[in-house]
Amino acid sequence: MEYTESLERSAEITRMVLPTLSRLGLPVNPINYALFYEYFLGRNPRLKEALEPVVENGGSLSPDRAKELFEEQVVFANTDRVEKIGEEIREMLGKIIQMISDAGGDVSHFSGSLGAYAHSLEHLDEANAAQQLKSLVGQMLTEARQMVESNREFGQKLDATSREIGALRAELADLRLQATLDALTGLGNRKTFDEALARALEQAPGDMATVCLMMVDIDNFKSINDEYGHLIGDKILRFVAETLRRSVKGRDVVARFGGDEFGVVLEETPPQGAYRLAENIRQTIEKSALKRTDTGEPIRNITVSIGVECNRPGDRPDDLIERADQALYESKNKGRNRVTCGFRG
Repeated sequence: MEYTESLERSAEITRMVLPTLSRLGLPVNPINYALFYEYFLGRNPRLKEALEPVVENGGSLSPDRAKELFEEQVVFANTDRVEKIGEEIREMLGKIIQMISDAGGDVSHFSGSLGAYAHSLEHLDEANAAQQLKSLVGQMLTEARQMVESNREFGQKLDATSREIGALRAELADLRLQATLDALTGLGNRKTFDEALARALEQAPGDMATVCLMMVDIDNFKSINDEYGHLIGDKILRFVAETLRRSVKGRDVVARFGGDEFGVVLEETPPQGAYRLAENIRQTIEKSALKRTDTGEPIRNITVSIGVECNRPGDRPDDLIERADQALYESKNKGRNRVTCGFRG
């Protein structure tokens, strides 16, 4: 997002943002401030639709929901820019084609001139041959210089356009990458998760359980946020995310499913292998000893509950997610800090 408002306009929006955050009981942190600044700026229809009931009708907004809206509507609202970059690249390619066409026209013109000169040489007037030759050579030199200059300018334009296209392509690649990542943890986001699971099921043999799904949820995360604050909560989310990332390999995909829940798509993994991996992750997190960076004070014991399920013939992504979620809920209902498998054996 780019902000080009004047100082007066920015101050006016700030005077609307701060009372709103206070009325909703939301902390004045960069995420909440940016979210409501964007809302009062009025240029994002989807954000306006999501927040208008809260702002105008006295609704409520949780910190987690505010963060989700920030990621969806502020951080990743780059689709227009992606389309614009695509248009700019097409324009650049059009310029290159035109420059090549122009250069080809110059070549044709030069070739035609040479033909005319050859014809003139064949029909020299003997009486004035020396003068005519001098004139023809002068014209040919002029044409040659023009051709060299035209090619030089074409090369410079082509180099400049190539550099511009390279910069646009790099920006486009960066935007596409950002659109697949969760801003807080650096893991894949929900879009990445959905695509990875659909692709894995599509490629899986129909009669074998080779795709396993882990749903991982941080136990009592709300109370951790209430006790330590959202900055510590964010630190815990990043710690769990990094533990999951280090635990998988190859084509396996780890993504933030939403809130304090993560999804892990395991390809070419037998059910018992998925269970062992989930148990190793659970134990690693249980044994962690996190501390506050400001005071060195230990943070309460962090644990996770995990549900594991593997694909069955004819599974769609929603089918596998639903069964893995059921296994996760069973882990929570049995006391948390455990792994439950939906499969048998």
